[in-house]
Amino acid sequence: MSVFKDKEKFKSYKLKCRKEKEINKKTYVLYDIDKKLYKIGHSKNPFNRMGIIRNKYPNTNMIAIIDASIEIELHRFFETKRVIINGEREWFLLNESDLKIIISLSLKTKREDVYNQIQGLGLFVKKRT
Repeated sequence: MSVFKDKEKFKSYKLKCRKEKEINKKTYVLYDIDKKLYKIGHSKNPFNRMGIIRNKYPNTNMIAIIDASIEIELHRFFETKRVIINGEREWFLLNESDLKIIISLSLKTKREDVYNQIQGLGLFVKKRT
């Protein structure tokens, strides 16, 4: 049972905790040459994460790094292109148009610009700070 009696206060607390946890994370997109699939994830250190992933998928290369934690929003946006591999739900069969969206997001130098663009695409409801 929650120590919060007010559901709205609890939701606000959960959102605040998520923001604090996510604030320094970046979203990355990797490409696996063998599978011809893209992995969308997030990490404080995407290149370190890629090294860990390469232990399991050695022919994986970094395609893009987005300076904002928008993994969930991208997963939702590309939901119909999701491919589950070994129980992992972060793999997607993306096309050239999809990659253009990802690359345009990765070229943004301010998080606010990233959030404005994905909000314009309808990727999330609430704007994060």
